[in-house]
Amino acid sequence: GRFMNLGSELAGGEGDRASFFTGVLAVLVASPCTAPFMGPALGFAATQPAAIALLVFAALGAGLALPIVLVSFAPRLARLLPRPGPWMENFKQVMAFPLYLTAVWLLWVLGRQVGVDALAVVLAGATAMAFGLWLLGRWSTTSARVGAVAALALAVASLAWASDREGTRATATGRTAVGHVPWTPARLAELRAAGRPVLVNMTAAWCITCLANERVALGSERFQADLERYGITYLKGDWTHRDPEITAYLARYGRNGVPLYVVYPRGTGDGEVLPQLLTPDLVSQALARAVSNPAPASPAQPRN
Repeated sequence: GRFMNLGSELAGGEGDRASFFTGVLAVLVASPCTAPFMGPALGFAATQPAAIALLVFAALGAGLALPIVLVSFAPRLARLLPRPGPWMENFKQVMAFPLYLTAVWLLWVLGRQVGVDALAVVLAGATAMAFGLWLLGRWSTTSARVGAVAALALAVASLAWASDREGTRATATGRTAVGHVPWTPARLAELRAAGRPVLVNMTAAWCITCLANERVALGSERFQADLERYGITYLKGDWTHRDPEITAYLARYGRNGVPLYVVYPRGTGDGEVLPQLLTPDLVSQALARAVSNPAPASPAQPRN
């Protein structure tokens, strides 16, 4: 409890110290919500020299501070903010349901990683955690506390057990779905040696951007038709399990995460790195370039 109140104690009162820690507390609270939007900026900063990286972080800090700065210089803007009241409690409770959906998504990803049996153990552990918290909230006796601690220990044990399980990963050597072939360094090298045009898609089950791109741009009939028309081999690498070979491939292009889309042209030449957000037209044009002209210079060429 003392640790949880540390932030409010540091941010309480007036003066520069209170203002500074109020900003720090606001960033800590807001960052999880802004992470999906800051991800591309942070990924870019990680590949740049120190001066550019610091400039990116300074821009992020200025953006986070801007609302408070505006209200400080124009106090009348505070009148536009919603007034505190009972609605805040209702809003807090309503926002629990998106968190439940987030938990469902994370459990789905876990199932892809460790399998259904381990997922069932984790769900049993979550039930044990709920039971332990229910005991603590209903009774204050020593026996209730002991039972709650035992239930919580069981929940932690379920997570520890599941973390040691190995999920089922695709090992097929042929096509595992319409249009794509599992990526391996050897398969990519073989195709490039033969001068074949190739599209590489590095993805992961937990990557929302990857899933959106596959639904919008890489799962359409138009995309499948382009692959067949141009004779392009579609290689797909699954980074859900943090494959070290895929990690090394990402590093070649200055990336520390997925998605990564690279189109290699017919014959020889460097691959063209596509944006992280795809559209059907963008992908179709890139595939057409791969079979007509050498790939254009990309700002993210492989590193030697």
